[in-house]
Amino acid sequence: MLGQRLKKLRGKRTQEEVAKHIGISRARYAHYENERSEPDIETLQKLADYFNVSIDFLLGRTNEPFPTGHRGIYANILNDYIQKSGKSIEQIAKECKEKRLPINPYYIEKWRTGEYPPPTEAISKVLAEVVNGDPDELILASYMDGTPEELRKLLDEISDIDDLIGDLISLLVETIKNDEDANVEFDELKKMLVMLGRRLTSSFSADDYSKSIEEIARKIIDNSDLRAKKILLLELSSFARRIQKR
Repeated sequence: MLGQRLKKLRGKRTQEEVAKHIGISRARYAHYENERSEPDIETLQKLADYFNVSIDFLLGRTNEPFPTGHRGIYANILNDYIQKSGKSIEQIAKECKEKRLPINPYYIEKWRTGEYPPPTEAISKVLAEVVNGDPDELILASYMDGTPEELRKLLDEISDIDDLIGDLISLLVETIKNDEDANVEFDELKKMLVMLGRRLTSSFSADDYSKSIEEIARKIIDNSDLRAKKILLLELSSFARRIQKR
């Protein structure tokens, strides 16, 4: 099983490349792939680290490349992209730097395992491009990780997200009207919507701040794709939770 896993993980990389990285000879590494000998625990750990998988996966004890119990949606998706790309963490960091976004390999590893929360949209976009993934999927996953499980399930079942966003906006407006801090909360909501509009679409300007909350939300809906609409819905839900706690 070890030999089969090593061959599959190595992909287009040469045996010499892998051997050099973990500090052994090509012949010795070839013996591992051909199952003529087995690596010691230290070498096994180096192989697991190089291929971004667990030792249990290498030995065939599990079909999960990395334990998923503690990871969120973002980490699972990123890990899957990295596995399919066949690139090491070091190579990914190098290619990110070539795209003018230097990232320490340590942080990429932490995002992959879920030990650190998802990074910014800009970093997620470059990471996805480097590992041949979908930037929109990775960015949406970063938002999904911060939402309750019930809302995640709801997003998957939504048939008309436009109407749902409209209903949530109306509910927020009615709720805020009855609050003693209504003016402050309306201002916060409008600022958040304008910020999202600028980030999620290319059709926003400073003039949009003079419009009503409903008009701003409608403009975002009309000029957004499904990923952007889901992000808008998540941000609105988060805003609703914040004002409820006040």
